[in-house]
Amino acid sequence: MDRLEKIYEEFGVMMNEDRIYEDETVSYEDICRGLGVAPSALDGILMRELGYTGEQLIEEYRRSGR
Repeated sequence: MDRLEKIYEEFGVMMNEDRIYEDETVSYEDICRGLGVAPSALDGILMRELGYTGEQLIEEYRRSGR
């Protein structure tokens, strides 16, 4: 597993277990900074795997109240 795949998995944990999206003061850029990755790099894998950019995914989670 390469570095970006590990970051993708960490992002999934942050979203699904830690529910970081519930804190509306936290932006996608903040999350990427914390993960040590450029937003565009993570967006690439998110689009490929889920069909969303990071910002779109966070907005969807916030709207649906997952």
